[in-house]
Amino acid sequence: MPRDLRTNSLTDSMNEPDAPDLGHNQPEAAVWCALAWMVLIVRLVSRRMRLGKWRCLELEDALAVTAVLGATAVMILMDGVEQYFPAPIPTFMGYDPEFVDTRLLGTKLLVAAEQVQIFTIWITKVGMLLMYARLTELTNQRWQIYFTGTVVGIAFVVMEALFFGFWCRPFHEYWNLLPDNQQCSTMKHHYIFSLSANVSTDILILLIPLPLLCRRSSHSFGIQRTWKVKIPLMVLLSMGVFTIAAAVASKVFSFQYYSSMGFTKWYIRETFTAILCANLPRTMPVLRWIHGRVLRWRKARQNNSSDQKNAGSQPHSMEIPLHKYPQSKDSKATTSSGWTELDDLEARIMARDLALTM
Repeated sequence: MPRDLRTNSLTDSMNEPDAPDLGHNQPEAAVWCALAWMVLIVRLVSRRMRLGKWRCLELEDALAVTAVLGATAVMILMDGVEQYFPAPIPTFMGYDPEFVDTRLLGTKLLVAAEQVQIFTIWITKVGMLLMYARLTELTNQRWQIYFTGTVVGIAFVVMEALFFGFWCRPFHEYWNLLPDNQQCSTMKHHYIFSLSANVSTDILILLIPLPLLCRRSSHSFGIQRTWKVKIPLMVLLSMGVFTIAAAVASKVFSFQYYSSMGFTKWYIRETFTAILCANLPRTMPVLRWIHGRVLRWRKARQNNSSDQKNAGSQPHSMEIPLHKYPQSKDSKATTSSGWTELDDLEARIMARDLALTM
């Protein structure tokens, strides 16, 4: 027997807590998107500098491009959800036909955004695992990569199987205005399982670089664990923790304020933060090049200033000792940083592979 539209709408409105006024997320989403594309371009140029040719780019680079495209699609879809997924307004005449059409479109966009976001997040996880697999090739952490990769794959398959074949049947009930199964409208069970799978796999991935913070140095790893290494790793881990927090926040808002648009902001933040966390470690070659240029420019200015002082002192027939001039602490064009040492580890691995093939 069909349910009364007026009664259902009034009941839903009374049961749902008052949602805060959270506004639109277009400006913030645009900033996140621009930052992600900028970091991606720097990453690709860095990989080109490291590998020598564009055609030498690897699978993880293709996954990075796909992830940013997916995140951009999530942003566009979430903008559509905000426009076509309004909160239900109870009326004594039932739902307005125009409202029904708009709500159906908004629900379809929400389902599409959920799937694109899952696809993007899991591609990012695979890309990070490929990066860590490369960096840990000379270590005893290979088992950790295999174990984490297996868990990530199983979690993704089970989550998608439950979404498409178990939580809501038939599938088109997901965008039915008044489905018989409440899970088709709230997707609560799916959100709980996806949050559990997402957070658990993120924690497993974040545990991989932790040995770099536990000991000061290890010749077997080929990395000196100074604070120059630890600080960038701590920044990366902090971004990973923020990604987990954003995932939790998006699901909490989905549970409490499903009819409001509060969760869309955290969808955007979670997606783009995960992308930045995966791509920033690969930008080191370009950053080193820029750093070297800046150092050479500063050194040239210091030399010009010293020459001018020396020329001004010539009438007094005095020679100013060289040790009086300010000298750069580093005679090279670049200085060492944490990601430099991690990047050099991959260079040693590539050199070894090249030697084995010759």
